[in-house]
Amino acid sequence: MKKILLCVALMTLTMCFVDANAATPVTVQNDTTNALLREQNQLLREQIAELRKQNATLVDETEALADEMAEMKKEHQKTVEKINRMPKVSGYMQLLYDYGQSQELSSITVKRARLKVSGALAKNLTYAMQVEFASPKVLDFFFNYQPWHQFGVKAGMFKLPFTIENTVYSPLIVEAIEAPVALAKLVGFNDVCGMKNTGRDLGINFQGGFFPKGERLILNYD
Repeated sequence: MKKILLCVALMTLTMCFVDANAATPVTVQNDTTNALLREQNQLLREQIAELRKQNATLVDETEALADEMAEMKKEHQKTVEKINRMPKVSGYMQLLYDYGQSQELSSITVKRARLKVSGALAKNLTYAMQVEFASPKVLDFFFNYQPWHQFGVKAGMFKLPFTIENTVYSPLIVEAIEAPVALAKLVGFNDVCGMKNTGRDLGINFQGGFFPKGERLILNYD
């Protein structure tokens, strides 16, 4: 009986010794893995911190660029306003050729030779002057103040607001040498006293419009 108990005890000690020897490599392997994971975790933290720094730098650069763009837009707007206030010079010439049965009866004359100067004195205050050189005289000279699209005031010498043919569709636009006969009679191109006023007169005009649609107004008054 004693021999049996001794053998059992020896076997138990042997198994414990074997288990202890077998567990030792696993523990060492776990410690190595944990150390590697800790190193990788630390590297990831450093990379994240570096990315955050780069992101903060990019945000600062983006804000600086946005401020620079806003400043450039302001400078551009100022430049555009200065250019718009500068006088604009334009002009045109129209020739009239009369064909006859012989060379002596044919003729060519300068019908119109005009020079126009226009510009802006302020944001809503514009001016224009037009001179005719074919038969020297001042055609237009007026100031226009338009604070709102619903109301504006024009003062000076300008075209009479009678039909769009006189105010909008001039001979230059429709490429005709003369205005329609009906318009010439009604507007007074040839006045009773024989003085040609080219459809213009001295005075003050009130104009404006309502119901804007795009760049035009549906309802206008003049």
